[in-house]
Parts: sequence; C-alpha cells; structure tokens
Amino acid sequence: MTTAILRELDGSLGVVIPSPLLEVFGLKAGARLEIDTDGRRIVLQPASCSRPTYTLAQLLDGLAPDEPLPTDEAWERARPMGQEAI
Repeated sequence: MTTAILRELDGSLGVVIPSPLLEVFGLKAGARLEIDTDGRRIVLQPASCSRPTYTLAQLLDGLAPDEPLPTDEAWERARPMGQEAI
C-alpha cells in the first residue's frame, strides 16, 4: 500500500499520486478522476471507468443484417477540420 500526504493547493487540498500508480492507470496531468466514498474510504478512479463498455456484438445487435448501415450525409459532405487523412 502506498501512502500520500494531503497538500494545500490554492485553498483546497490535493493528493500527490506516485508515478508508478499513474503509469498503471495511464493517467497524466489534467486527467479526470471520480471521487467517492464507501463510508470508510475515499475512492478515486479514472472517470472513464464509469462509462459503459460494449462489445461489437452488442453494438450491432439492433441492426438487421440485410439493411444498410445508417449514414450521416451532412457529416460525409463536411470539409476536413484538422489532420484527417483523406
């Protein structure tokens, strides 16, 4: 178990997370974390962990196999906005 010290930051308190833990979760400065409690502990987790994940089969479940995939014609006609490969 790793321990940390609460530090005052601009009138709030912050926790410095050791680099090895940041690497395990792929976190960098500016990453969003969810903060919760289970009644005894403060629980931090990457915000992305709360989003549901789906398999390809689940995503395609509502599509009929013989019907074409939906398209967004306005998006297909839109001009490139960044570094898209055309």
